[in-house]
Amino acid sequence: MYQPISDIPKSVFENCRLLAFDVDGTVTRDHQFDANFIRTCQQLQQAGVQLVAVTGRSLAFGRILVDFFGLDAAIAEGGSVCMYRLKQLDEHQSTEGTIYFEDESSRRQAAEARLENTIKELKGQFSDLEDAEDQTGRKYDRAFQLNTLNAPQLERADDIIEVAQKHGISASRSNVHINMWVGSFHKQFMFKKMIERLYPAFGFDTAEAAYSAYLYIGDSLNDAPMFQACPYSIGVAQVTRVEDQLKQINALPKYITQQTEVDGFYELTTYILDTKFKEPKSGHHH
Repeated sequence: MYQPISDIPKSVFENCRLLAFDVDGTVTRDHQFDANFIRTCQQLQQAGVQLVAVTGRSLAFGRILVDFFGLDAAIAEGGSVCMYRLKQLDEHQSTEGTIYFEDESSRRQAAEARLENTIKELKGQFSDLEDAEDQTGRKYDRAFQLNTLNAPQLERADDIIEVAQKHGISASRSNVHINMWVGSFHKQFMFKKMIERLYPAFGFDTAEAAYSAYLYIGDSLNDAPMFQACPYSIGVAQVTRVEDQLKQINALPKYITQQTEVDGFYELTTYILDTKFKEPKSGHHH
């Protein structure tokens, strides 16, 4: 079903110039970053790999990833917004900005009203539905805690999502939250928009070149569109928890790590870094 990441051809690691990754459960351990994470990110960037977080967390959180963690870009709120700061080749120049999920404001207001009404109804029906702790930092979506839901939590979450979708609201879940929004965006929608708009700033000649030089690693249901689109998609080991649902929508990652959470991420980055540093290509100096 899945292949181990050791089966990924070496050339794929050699050619990798962009690593996109989910955050919660993929680059965290027990909901936190560890000391090694920033160091690994810096090593990847020194090896010429640009880093893009693709998360269901808030716009404010995405800003922190770009501003303080030094990631090249962060797609947040499940694909509604992308913040980027791309260093140009001479290092002193950077291209920075934000791409929003575009929508005329009048439609937006109607959408917000519909979302609010649906949430009111859902909270009446599911008394255990609680706003996420980072709700204040969000612009487009609403997030709810998974860990306060009645057991069994994931079945409960899926019931809530089903009711939301019957109301015409988009909904998905990550490792930590249920997210709801109005609009047709998802993680891959914004990733594609970002590549098509920014491929020259990422240092590619064409958007196609960028698509053939990236890898994606994730762990959850809201990663499904990225798993489907990426030719070398990777799940960290605990992706098996959602494999039945991913299988139904034909969105299983093609490869899987042996270890869970950030240890699975490090498994992948070790392959990338070993390949890049063992065989320095002529003409590429860092």
